[in-house]
Amino acid sequence: MYAQRTCIYTVYYVIIIDFSFIRVKTIEIIMATPWPENNPETLEDLCLKVAAQNIDAFAFKSSEGLYSLKDGISLLHPSLCDKLFQSMYEENPKDLTWLTIFRDTSLTRLNKVNLSWRSVSVPDLTFLCKHPIRELDLSHCNLNEEHLKVINELGGTLLSLIIEDAYDLTQHGFCVDFVFQCPNLRKLVIRDAYYEDFRSGGLDAPGDHSVLAAMLCPLKTLTYLDLSCCVVSIEIIESLEKMEHLLSLDLSGVHIETMEDALRKICKIKTLR
Repeated sequence: MYAQRTCIYTVYYVIIIDFSFIRVKTIEIIMATPWPENNPETLEDLCLKVAAQNIDAFAFKSSEGLYSLKDGISLLHPSLCDKLFQSMYEENPKDLTWLTIFRDTSLTRLNKVNLSWRSVSVPDLTFLCKHPIRELDLSHCNLNEEHLKVINELGGTLLSLIIEDAYDLTQHGFCVDFVFQCPNLRKLVIRDAYYEDFRSGGLDAPGDHSVLAAMLCPLKTLTYLDLSCCVVSIEIIESLEKMEHLLSLDLSGVHIETMEDALRKICKIKTLR
């Protein structure tokens, strides 16, 4: 058995002034130290972790199994509410009954929600989407048609949506009629989905009628798009030219039969940085 020693590299900057040429040289000196990086948890983080482990201290549970905040307790500060949500997400990986704490939007306010790798029910997602959520991660959540309807209820507040393992979104034909109606969405991540052979046959996506193009058509302000590990057609690449604000495009692991044509069309997207 071998023990691995972790070294942290510290960079020191030394400024040398050369008066003969009146110039300043900066030299980077990299030194290895055997000590681990010291990033202790803040007092706030520790308090929220303890709170997440002791829900009964600030909330009571009804006979129906629903949680409510105790009298005098409010979580209207978005940053505090988001951090408590994340702590409870990490401390309670199997039991999601704690989600009901956030039913009352007059006492709680969420801006950032991460429920990846959790089996989220439609009713739970429904009351969560009553909050002005700006960032939503539903990766590996086995989403269906009803989940997508609820996401669209966020309307203009949603700025970032992440759905990894989105294979189910293309297997029942519902995506055509229930596209993302989030007009202010800036970042969209859809991974591990199959978009090659499905057709809309109804939604008006100018110049293209593939499912993915139909989904992207309403997203006029999108700046970041990640389609990693998806199977897509050349028509989808063509539709990206119509996205006037697209700055970043991630096609890692994407399968396209006509790769050379796809590369030529990607090069025509002049907004990419």
